[in-house]
Amino acid sequence: MHTAFEVILAPGPDSAKAEQAAHEAFRTAENLESEFSSFLPNSDVSRVSRLGSGQSVRVSLDTFECLRRGLELQRMTGGAFDMTAGTGREGPESTRSGKRRNGETGKRRARAHRTRIVLDTENLEVRVTESVTLDLGGIGKGYAVDRMIDVLKEWDIDAALVHGGQSAVAAFGRPEGLSGWPVTLRRPAGCPVSGIPGAESEIRIRRMKLSDRAMAASGLEKGPHIIDPRIGYPVTVRIAAWAFADDAATADGLSTAFMVMEPEAVRSFCERHPSVSAITIGKDGAVREYGEP
Repeated sequence: MHTAFEVILAPGPDSAKAEQAAHEAFRTAENLESEFSSFLPNSDVSRVSRLGSGQSVRVSLDTFECLRRGLELQRMTGGAFDMTAGTGREGPESTRSGKRRNGETGKRRARAHRTRIVLDTENLEVRVTESVTLDLGGIGKGYAVDRMIDVLKEWDIDAALVHGGQSAVAAFGRPEGLSGWPVTLRRPAGCPVSGIPGAESEIRIRRMKLSDRAMAASGLEKGPHIIDPRIGYPVTVRIAAWAFADDAATADGLSTAFMVMEPEAVRSFCERHPSVSAITIGKDGAVREYGEP
């Protein structure tokens, strides 16, 4: 996942318990990193990526569940989200669930719209229909945030906000005196604006309160590194996308999918799934909202 996680707890009477709860949440994130990392040779992800066509391997319950969620999002988005989008490219720095390095944006990739992974629920096994490059970069942070939230709730923490690199966020409860956890959405650096460049009103898109809700962001601030896995070409329709959902894994995957889906497809998706909403920035700098975050 290669990101920094942060846990923010509302002030409470038992600071020792809160510290222990946060420690256990971070331990959960560390364990997931060891399973999800493409850079560790013995991780679940690396072992799946070494499978030959028709082969299978047993994985941890968390890896299995994350894969199940990813395949569900792939189906729901018509292939706009795909954990095997890097298949056909070499090395761990290849495409990450629809993302690739800046230097690869001009290279044609094999189409990745078909499902290459089959899950055996009874045995927690993953079988591949062909050799794949598996990467959980587009959903792993969100899944980890959700699991950290689970741990905090198990410790009877009343309110907390957890984020992974600020791109996957979930919160429950609320700080005393507030209706939710305050978060701010801002334009990526270099994003065109319709008003005076640098004006705070243009840089800030929205301030909102987050409670029992999750959000995630994807964008091109680091260059044109996100591709449409259905056709293998870089995203051109927008600069950034935020997805809002009931859990961070869903929001994480959808923020990547909404980067490549056409505006009407995003609108239709949110209408069909009332618990999901989105905010996008087009290549012209225009902000569009779909549903109510």
